[in-house]
Amino acid sequence: PGVQDFACRKAVGPISRALGMELTVGKLRLGFPLRLSIEELRLRNGADTLVDCGRLGLEVDPWPLIRREAVVREFGIDRLKVHYRDTATGFEMRVKAAQLGIEPVRALLPQEEALVGRIWLDDATVHLRTGMTEPVEEPDTSARPGWRITVDKLAVCDLLFGMRSAADDSELEVNLAEGAVEACRIALDSQQVNVTSIVLTRGDYLYLTASE
Repeated sequence: PGVQDFACRKAVGPISRALGMELTVGKLRLGFPLRLSIEELRLRNGADTLVDCGRLGLEVDPWPLIRREAVVREFGIDRLKVHYRDTATGFEMRVKAAQLGIEPVRALLPQEEALVGRIWLDDATVHLRTGMTEPVEEPDTSARPGWRITVDKLAVCDLLFGMRSAADDSELEVNLAEGAVEACRIALDSQQVNVTSIVLTRGDYLYLTASE
C-alpha cells in the first residue's frame, strides 16, 4: 500500500498537466491479478468540478489478453457526479448517480465484437440542455468502425431524466421507477440498433413546448 500511495501521488501531477485540469485521487489500490480500486476521484477545470466519484472498481482477467481478448469481470462506479458544459454552444449535462455498473464484458479485439452481460444504473438524476445548433459540417467520409456490441440487459432504477432544448424552448421530463431493455444489438458500421423488448414501469412523463 505504501508503494502504491507513493506511485499514485507521483502520477497525479503529470496526468493533471497533460489534461490541463486538476486531478485528485484519495486512494488507489491495485490487487492481483488485475483488480483496480480508486476512491475519491475528482477532476476539476478551474472552478468547475467535471467528475466527482466516490469509488471506481475494475476487475480484468489478464490471461485472455494473450489471445487478444479483453475480459472485464466487473466494472462499477459508486456516488458519481458529472458536470459538463460547452460554452460555445451552450450544451450542458449534469449527472448524479448512486451506482453505475457493467458486468461481465468480453471483447474480441480482432473480430471487433463485444459481449456485455448487464449494464445498470441506480438512483440517478440526469439533466441535459441541448444548446444552440452548431453549423452544419461536411459529411465524414472516413470509414466507420466495424464493432458489433451485444448487451443482454440494460436496467435503470429510480431515474429522473430532464432535457431542455434551447432551440425551440421545449422541455422533456421523465420520472421512472424501473426500466429495462432486453437483448440490445448495436452495429456501428451500419449505425443500427435492434432490441427485443423495452419495458417501463411506474413512470411519470411531461413534455412542454412553446411552439404553436
